[in-house]
Amino acid sequence: HLEVFTDRKLIAGSDWHKKIMHELNIAHVIVFLVSKNFAKTDYIWEKEMPRAMERHEANEAVVIPVIVEDCDWETAPFAKLTSPDKANIISSSTNKAVAWKRVVDEIKKAIESAN
Repeated sequence: HLEVFTDRKLIAGSDWHKKIMHELNIAHVIVFLVSKNFAKTDYIWEKEMPRAMERHEANEAVVIPVIVEDCDWETAPFAKLTSPDKANIISSSTNKAVAWKRVVDEIKKAIESAN
């Protein structure tokens, strides 16, 4: 069974850090939607990414970076990982529907191999 967690699922008044860390600790597949906002968010770089990459390195989870828009991602810990669209930037793609379809297909493959 597939369950998707995003920070939009956080409930007002909840301990959001604890919930995010819990979800990162149980996820089999972790997808980073890499954008300018992603690149400038300290919490992602200092908390989420290190934990996700730690689990990836231990073969406990698969980290999938999706480069949504042009930003400084080449030096990120996940830069060595293959992006579903082979490091093409979704926002720059001439056919965004095709680009997103490739992303979905690759995420499906990762989910199947994680199970």
